[in-house]
Amino acid sequence: MDLKTWNEHVRTRHEPREPRIDWSEVKGRTDLAGVATNLLGPAHQRKGKRLLWPCPFHDDHDPSFQVDLTRKSWRYWTCAVGGDAADLVQRVNHCDFPAAVKFLADLSGDDFPLEGNGTRSRRRQAPGEAAGEAVRLALGRRQRPS
Repeated sequence: MDLKTWNEHVRTRHEPREPRIDWSEVKGRTDLAGVATNLLGPAHQRKGKRLLWPCPFHDDHDPSFQVDLTRKSWRYWTCAVGGDAADLVQRVNHCDFPAAVKFLADLSGDDFPLEGNGTRSRRRQAPGEAAGEAVRLALGRRQRPS
Protein backbone atom coordinates (compact mmCIF):
# COMPACT_ATOMS: atom_id res chain seq x y z
CA MET A 1 0.00 0.00 0.00
CA ASP A 2 1.51 3.33 -0.99
CA LEU A 3 1.48 6.45 1.20
CA LYS A 4 -1.44 8.11 -0.63
CA THR A 5 -3.65 5.02 -0.23
CA TRP A 6 -2.67 4.70 3.43
CA ASN A 7 -3.52 8.36 4.15
CA GLU A 8 -6.91 7.95 2.48
CA HIS A 9 -7.56 4.82 4.54
CA VAL A 10 -6.66 6.55 7.81
CA ARG A 11 -8.68 9.68 6.96
CA THR A 12 -11.87 7.75 6.15
CA ARG A 13 -11.48 5.52 9.18
CA HIS A 14 -11.36 8.45 11.58
CA GLU A 15 -14.07 10.68 10.09
CA PRO A 16 -16.84 11.49 12.54
CA ARG A 17 -19.74 9.11 12.20
CA GLU A 18 -23.42 9.86 12.40
CA PRO A 19 -24.57 9.23 15.99
CA ARG A 20 -26.20 5.83 16.35
CA ILE A 21 -29.36 4.97 18.24
CA ASP A 22 -28.77 2.73 21.27
CA TRP A 23 -30.20 -0.68 20.24
CA SER A 24 -30.70 -1.90 23.81
CA GLU A 25 -33.10 1.00 24.47
CA VAL A 26 -35.03 0.42 21.25
CA LYS A 27 -35.20 -3.36 21.74
CA GLY A 28 -36.68 -3.04 25.22
CA ARG A 29 -39.51 -0.78 24.03
CA THR A 30 -40.26 -2.42 20.69
CA ASP A 31 -43.65 -4.09 20.24
CA LEU A 32 -42.84 -7.01 17.93
CA ALA A 33 -46.51 -7.68 17.16
CA GLY A 34 -46.90 -4.04 16.08
CA VAL A 35 -43.77 -4.22 13.94
CA ALA A 36 -44.91 -7.45 12.26
CA THR A 37 -48.38 -5.98 11.64
CA ASN A 38 -46.81 -2.85 10.16
CA LEU A 39 -44.61 -4.90 7.82
CA LEU A 40 -46.91 -7.85 7.02
CA GLY A 41 -50.45 -6.61 7.59
CA PRO A 42 -52.88 -8.03 10.16
CA ALA A 43 -52.17 -11.48 11.59
CA HIS A 44 -54.08 -14.28 9.90
CA GLN A 45 -54.45 -16.34 13.04
CA ARG A 46 -53.86 -16.25 16.79
CA LYS A 47 -52.95 -19.32 18.85
CA GLY A 48 -52.56 -18.43 22.51
CA LYS A 49 -49.71 -15.94 22.76
CA ARG A 50 -48.57 -16.55 19.18
CA LEU A 51 -49.60 -14.64 16.07
CA LEU A 52 -49.40 -16.39 12.68
CA TRP A 53 -48.92 -15.07 9.13
CA PRO A 54 -48.19 -16.71 5.80
CA CYS A 55 -44.46 -16.55 5.07
CA PRO A 56 -43.42 -13.10 3.76
CA PHE A 57 -40.32 -14.55 2.09
CA HIS A 58 -42.00 -16.88 -0.41
CA ASP A 59 -45.46 -17.96 -1.62
CA ASP A 60 -47.10 -19.65 1.35
CA HIS A 61 -50.79 -20.40 1.84
CA ASP A 62 -50.66 -21.75 5.40
CA PRO A 63 -49.82 -19.33 8.20
CA SER A 64 -46.52 -20.81 9.39
CA PHE A 65 -44.66 -17.56 10.14
CA GLN A 66 -45.00 -17.09 13.89
CA VAL A 67 -44.48 -14.21 16.33
CA ASP A 68 -44.18 -15.33 19.96
CA LEU A 69 -45.42 -12.46 22.16
CA THR A 70 -43.89 -13.81 25.39
CA ARG A 71 -40.40 -14.34 23.92
CA LYS A 72 -40.50 -11.21 21.71
CA SER A 73 -39.18 -13.24 18.80
CA TRP A 74 -40.34 -14.53 15.43
CA ARG A 75 -39.73 -17.83 13.70
CA TYR A 76 -40.48 -19.29 10.32
CA TRP A 77 -40.23 -23.01 10.85
CA THR A 78 -40.19 -24.18 7.22
CA CYS A 79 -37.18 -21.99 6.29
CA ALA A 80 -35.59 -22.39 9.76
CA VAL A 81 -35.09 -18.63 10.22
CA GLY A 82 -36.05 -16.36 13.08
CA GLY A 83 -34.90 -13.59 15.36
CA ASP A 84 -35.94 -10.33 16.99
CA ALA A 85 -37.60 -7.19 15.62
CA ALA A 86 -34.40 -5.89 13.98
CA ASP A 87 -33.86 -9.22 12.20
CA LEU A 88 -37.41 -9.09 10.85
CA VAL A 89 -37.02 -5.52 9.56
CA GLN A 90 -33.68 -6.42 7.95
CA ARG A 91 -35.15 -9.41 6.11
CA VAL A 92 -38.43 -7.80 5.01
CA ASN A 93 -37.03 -4.35 4.08
CA HIS A 94 -33.68 -5.70 2.76
CA CYS A 95 -31.63 -3.27 4.86
CA ASP A 96 -28.65 -3.33 7.22
CA PHE A 97 -28.79 -3.35 11.03
CA PRO A 98 -28.42 0.42 11.63
CA ALA A 99 -31.24 1.14 9.15
CA ALA A 100 -33.43 -1.47 10.86
CA VAL A 101 -32.82 0.10 14.30
CA LYS A 102 -33.64 3.56 12.92
CA PHE A 103 -36.83 2.16 11.34
CA LEU A 104 -37.88 0.64 14.69
CA ALA A 105 -37.08 3.84 16.62
CA ASP A 106 -39.07 5.93 14.12
CA LEU A 107 -41.95 3.43 14.20
CA SER A 108 -42.22 3.61 17.98
CA GLY A 109 -42.20 7.42 18.09
CA ASP A 110 -40.18 7.45 21.34
CA ASP A 111 -37.07 9.52 22.04
CA PHE A 112 -34.12 7.18 22.25
CA PRO A 113 -30.65 8.12 23.52
CA LEU A 114 -27.92 8.30 20.94
CA GLU A 115 -24.68 6.46 21.60
CA GLY A 116 -22.30 9.16 22.76
CA ASN A 117 -24.06 12.46 21.97
CA GLY A 118 -27.22 13.12 23.99
CA THR A 119 -30.75 12.37 22.84
CA ARG A 120 -32.75 12.59 19.68
CA SER A 121 -34.54 15.86 19.10
CA ARG A 122 -37.79 14.23 18.02
CA ARG A 123 -40.82 15.08 20.15
CA ARG A 124 -42.71 12.12 21.60
CA GLN A 125 -46.37 12.05 20.64
CA ALA A 126 -48.99 11.59 23.32
CA PRO A 127 -50.92 8.30 23.19
CA GLY A 128 -53.59 8.50 20.53
CA GLU A 129 -52.21 11.75 19.08
CA ALA A 130 -50.93 10.06 15.92
CA ALA A 131 -54.22 8.22 15.42
CA GLY A 132 -56.17 11.42 16.05
CA GLU A 133 -54.01 13.26 13.52
CA ALA A 134 -54.61 10.52 10.94
CA VAL A 135 -58.37 10.77 11.48
CA ARG A 136 -58.22 14.58 11.19
CA LEU A 137 -56.28 14.33 7.96
CA ALA A 138 -58.64 11.71 6.53
CA LEU A 139 -61.78 13.65 7.48
CA GLY A 140 -60.33 17.17 7.32
CA ARG A 141 -61.59 17.94 3.87
CA ARG A 142 -65.17 17.27 4.97
CA GLN A 143 -65.05 19.07 8.33
CA ARG A 144 -65.58 22.80 8.66
CA PRO A 145 -63.64 24.87 11.18
CA SER A 146 -65.68 25.78 14.27
